[in-house]
Amino acid sequence: MRLLASFLFSMVFQIATSLSYLIVNLVLDINVSFADYVVCLAVLQVGSLLPLSVAGIGLKEVSFITLLGMLGVPSEKSYTAVLIGYPVTLLNAIAGFVLFTRHRRPAAEHSRH
Repeated sequence: MRLLASFLFSMVFQIATSLSYLIVNLVLDINVSFADYVVCLAVLQVGSLLPLSVAGIGLKEVSFITLLGMLGVPSEKSYTAVLIGYPVTLLNAIAGFVLFTRHRRPAAEHSRH
């Protein structure tokens, strides 16, 4: 059950992150297809897992600018998008953490079941 809950929270987080970056790109008038955009975000998420920097900071920005640059987006727009998108992603993560910890049962309750 916990694995399923973890999977569902992860899916909701990824969808919220994708939508928040998509909204930022629409506001900044970055014209990239949704499929290309989802691929860019997937590469960013995997790249941020590499132990090259703290929480992928710096690595994500460079990757985002490079990937969107390959799709014809000026580096100024992609850098602005990542600077706006990262705090929004952080807010999504904090909201998920609060939701997860509020609905989590104490360890003592688990041992009785």
